[in-house]
Amino acid sequence: CFLTEGFHSKRTVSGAYIVKQDMKKGTCDVAIVGAGVIGTSTALSLARLGYSVTILDKNKGPGAGSTSYSSGIVRSFYSILDSVKLSWEGYQYWKNWEEFIGSKEAPGGLVKLREPGGVILRTINSSRFLDKCVPLMRS
Repeated sequence: CFLTEGFHSKRTVSGAYIVKQDMKKGTCDVAIVGAGVIGTSTALSLARLGYSVTILDKNKGPGAGSTSYSSGIVRSFYSILDSVKLSWEGYQYWKNWEEFIGSKEAPGGLVKLREPGGVILRTINSSRFLDKCVPLMRS
């Protein structure tokens, strides 16, 4: 459930939001403020665990705030093995996005993984970085 009408927020000095939502009918187990990448992924995970989730956002739809400005780059060039492994796992989700989401259709369409490739040139400045990254990617 995604609510925008009747949603009011007031920003405090600390930057946090105080939320007031008049939900005349219905209840939920969890209310999430923000329908960006963090809010929607948290909502999806909680819903899969059986929780009733409501997302509150001031924008007109999911991902319509700062998330919509993301380049969404998927990369695996990292100098730490744990980061390479995490990137590889995330890439597997992207390759099978429709299956992961559980839908072939979504309002506004689904995001798409494009694999254009990439090139990192070995220069004096990049040599140390490449010497750390390439062996990790081969392991």
